Amino acid sequence: MIRAIVLSLALLIGIGAVIPLATENVEAGRKHRKYKKNKKYKKYSKAWWRQYHARVRKRKAMAARRRALRLRQMRLAKVQAAQKGDKPQTAAVQKPAESRPAAILPSGAPAPKGWVNDQSSSSELQFRVDDSSGAQIASARGDQPHDPRERMGR
Repeated sequence: MIRAIVLSLALLIGIGAVIPLATENVEAGRKHRKYKKNKKYKKYSKAWWRQYHARVRKRKAMAARRRALRLRQMRLAKVQAAQKGDKPQTAAVQKPAESRPAAILPSGAPAPKGWVNDQSSSSELQFRVDDSSGAQIASARGDQPHDPRERMGR
């Protein structure tokens, strides 16, 4: 009988000790967490604007430092290439496109500036738009059937 009482007491004490530990670890977070108080300002207050402008100045200063570093690296590479006798790498220069005759629309009116006739067959019109360096920006193609019934989708 004493044995049953001792075992019951041991079981109650064991469960009593395990329950608080288990429930504390089961929850998603701690009940009492010490928060670090950040320096916060009311949005758009004078202090907030001061902090904002300081942050913008820091970003601009960092961007200027990065640009200066890249410039120094490029100059150093150019000097090292000159010492080795190599040519420094430069951007490829595109040759301007040769002048072409002005394009004429099917209505007989002149095409807008920059439009040029592209190679086309007799049943279709093709135009391309070039930039000042001669690179193609866009193209337009329109099929023009000779039979009016074909234009109506018959």
